[in-house]
Amino acid sequence: MGYDSDGNKIKIEGVSLLFHGHPTTIIINAETKQYVTTNPEGKTYESGTTALYIGSLNYKTLLELNVLTCNGGNINYTNNTAITFLENNNINKVTAWDGELGYTKKGSTYTPRLGGNQWSFFTKWMKGAIRLPVGEVTYTKNSKGYITVYYNSPES
Repeated sequence: MGYDSDGNKIKIEGVSLLFHGHPTTIIINAETKQYVTTNPEGKTYESGTTALYIGSLNYKTLLELNVLTCNGGNINYTNNTAITFLENNNINKVTAWDGELGYTKKGSTYTPRLGGNQWSFFTKWMKGAIRLPVGEVTYTKNSKGYITVYYNSPES
């Protein structure tokens, strides 16, 4: 639940987060060292920089969360950003990206897609796997807490 501008409780249907990121980190502002992490110790896994742990954020109920960061849904990481949000909140589904994220402009609309340069995906985030990036993925959690990942359209 959330609140409208008049202070009335409202149902939150969806939230989109559009930031730079890695599989386990959302970069809010690198210049001022503002990060959100999947690490319960409150430090980024990549550099050990102090960060806000996703599990310490206020618990939310959402129909959908869109994590629009590079590798926020990287399927090689069981503690990626998408999964950590799902585990620490009541969210029906989390959509995120496995691979570097880019956008296509159509008129005044920008549509997310796999980026043309996947260098960081292949050199930093593969954890020994040999595969191509999947693109858009969706994570869901059933009533027993089991998480399932669905690979979305191949053109994503």
